[in-house]
Parts: sequence; C-alpha cells; structure tokens
Amino acid sequence: MFLTSQPFLVFDYFRVPYEVVPDLVTGLGADATGPRRGRLVPASAKGRPALSWPVFDSARPVATPRARRFRLGELILHGHLLSDDLVAPALRADAGTWSRAEALRDDDGTIMSSIWRSSDGSISLPFDPAEVVTRCWSEQYVDEPGGGARRKLRSAGLGVYYAARPLLPRPVQIGLRRAASRVQRLRSFPRWPVEESLHGFLDLILEWASSLTEEPVPCIAPWPAGRTWALVLTHDVETGLGVRRIPSYARSTGGLVTGPRGTWCRGATSSTTPSSPT
Repeated sequence: MFLTSQPFLVFDYFRVPYEVVPDLVTGLGADATGPRRGRLVPASAKGRPALSWPVFDSARPVATPRARRFRLGELILHGHLLSDDLVAPALRADAGTWSRAEALRDDDGTIMSSIWRSSDGSISLPFDPAEVVTRCWSEQYVDEPGGGARRKLRSAGLGVYYAARPLLPRPVQIGLRRAASRVQRLRSFPRWPVEESLHGFLDLILEWASSLTEEPVPCIAPWPAGRTWALVLTHDVETGLGVRRIPSYARSTGGLVTGPRGTWCRGATSSTTPSSPT
C-alpha cells in the first residue's frame, strides 16, 4: 500500500492500491516558491524513502519550463522538464545526501537534466510522470528541431495520396506503401514498426516504486496468462460496400470471435451506411 499527495495515473492504470494524502505535497525549494512537488511514499512505516516530482499548475505563480523531448536511456519521452539548477536547491532542503543518478539527454547527447537519488533511497524526478504518459497516449509529442516542418510535409503528402488513391492501380498503391515504410524506418520517433518508450517508462515507474518498499508492487497484470504483447489488425473502410463486406473479410481471417482481433475504421464516405456489421 502506498500514500501519495495526489491521484497517481500510473497506479490507476495498473490498479495499484494507494491512498491520497494531500498533506504530503511540498514546495520546490526551501522557500516553497517553486512548483509543488508530488510525493509517493510507502504506507508501511514512517521515514521510508519517497518518489517525488514537480507538479505544474496555473494556481502557483511559477515560470513553467517549456515542454521538451528528452531521452532516458533508450526511452524517448516528452514533457515539461526542470533543469538541475532548479532541482538541486530543493533537494538540499530535504533529508539525505542527493546526487545525480541518471542523465536525461537531448537527441545530440547533451545533458538536459537528471534523475536524482538520495542516500536513503529516495528518487526525485525533474518531470511529471503523469504528463509523460498522457502525452504518449494522446500523441502530444514535442518535435525535434525541424520536426514540425517534416510533420507538416508528411501530412500534406498523405492528403494528396488519399485524394488520388481511388484513381491509382493497386500495384501502384502497394509500391507507394512500401516506399513509405522505408521512410518510416528512418524516423527516430515514433520508431517503426513498434515504439516501446511508453511501455518501458511504465515498467520503470513500477521499478522505482518497488525500490521504495523493496517488495514487488501489487498490481493487475496488463496482459493475461503471462503474455507480453498483442496484435490488432486495422482496416480502413471508406465506402458503404466496404462496410457491407466486413463480415466476409472477418471470416477470411478466422472469424470475428476466433480469428485475429481487428478494428474497422470507417471513413467519412461510409458514415451514412448501417453500422450493424461493426
């Protein structure tokens, strides 16, 4: 069981039991003028190590750093990030001896900030883990330098492709898709065909929480029967004819119940068709 100063998104996701105790929150810095710091502590005993992080909100008149894209080892994450110069003064007011443990870097390898650890096992993050998770879920990524222009160019190219696709022979469509997949492999984030940063980050949060109690964190396994991944087939359905053919498509892959799971994404041109097949 854990105590936390506010709802903890990662624990909600994994159904980890905890209790919210607002009094656990602290100010960042001896004068409490910085962003509030959320805290997560074991409920088993007093004086145990804690996991802390900044909480950025409009109710506190503090300059919020801009959202950044940063790397934690092999993970590529996104969120507002406090520099070491802002974190260090707050940690001097806490108990224990603090030191930088893990560097957070930009794409060029330059250190942007750090994760800090204390002599009693406490961990201080320079970012809000809930923001990192929600940015991944909602695809609110922070572009690398020049990434915004490339993203707009990709979006424009996709618009031209989908407008012209009904006129293109099938072999040409397949050739264009294969060419696009080769370009996708060159992209640093999200990496193709699978981007694992979010899953790695969630595992890391549970690992940090476990280190506070020196016991495994009780949670509901995200995958049943010991499995670690799933495959979902996605199908774009853009016409009424396509919607009516969904049952036959499903049977060809083993059926709606016993075959591979799939999603049927209905385009605007099929919006007036009956939805019963889906």
